Amino acid sequence: MICKLCDKEKKLIRAHIIPESFYSKGHKKLYADDLIYEKKMPKGLYDTEILCGECDNKIGKLDGLAKKILMDKKGVTSFVYHSNVNPEQFLNVFKLDNKSMYDSLNLFFISLGSVDISHRQPQKSTSHCHN
Repeated sequence: MICKLCDKEKKLIRAHIIPESFYSKGHKKLYADDLIYEKKMPKGLYDTEILCGECDNKIGKLDGLAKKILMDKKGVTSFVYHSNVNPEQFLNVFKLDNKSMYDSLNLFFISLGSVDISHRQPQKSTSHCHN
């Protein structure tokens, strides 16, 4: 099949639509009688028709940077901006420490916007039984 990023005929992989790192780590534990069932948390939407492994790895670098910025707030300065018109209104403003972070984050959002997920279904989680 044709990779949507490099436009080459390659074997496509099962690629995350939303990066896996954006999902919380952890498990849910279900108890029934004397057994504990540990259920892995769903890790989002996948698509097997968009990316080859090489392109997925390239995008993965953007995913990692976006997680650091958006979730971990690394390289981000935040401050509160109060309205001059209404002192009760305010905005939390976030400023990236350098332009390359902005450029990479912009590419990350472009990569998300270039995928049509309207026909995709969430990944079903698998259950594991632990005694």
